[in-house]
Amino acid sequence: LVNYTRLSRPARCVDCSDDKIAAGLDDGSCVVVDASTLETLLTIKGGSHTKTEVEERRHHGLGPCGLMAAQSAGQQHEAIQAQKVSDDGVDSVRLASDRVAVGRRDGSLRVYGMDGTHVVSYNNCGSRIIQIDWDASQNYIRCATA
Repeated sequence: LVNYTRLSRPARCVDCSDDKIAAGLDDGSCVVVDASTLETLLTIKGGSHTKTEVEERRHHGLGPCGLMAAQSAGQQHEAIQAQKVSDDGVDSVRLASDRVAVGRRDGSLRVYGMDGTHVVSYNNCGSRIIQIDWDASQNYIRCATA
């Protein structure tokens, strides 16, 4: 291990291309760092949840087994809160030379320029995005959903 950097949240996925590394985080945000210096080049904020909503969902995040247990025990509030937790997070990130594509658990796909500008959004891809691929020209995206 030569060098490392700490991320603000746990990473769910990573991609590297040329001299950049992108990490999709569990709160829906994405960080792009320089591969040689590990200096942060770009930070894309996550979903549009307030701090209170995020804290409440983190407290109630039961995971898949806890969700089934809450549902079977008739704890609707706990089950609803656990389902909300699964909407956050980035499941796939893919770098191109001048852009980064971010696939979120809510089924949205967003593309950003390396300067942080929002390029395009696809809000309902049917299900969570698990794989993103750029074509050879880096003009088209193909994504797989779960």
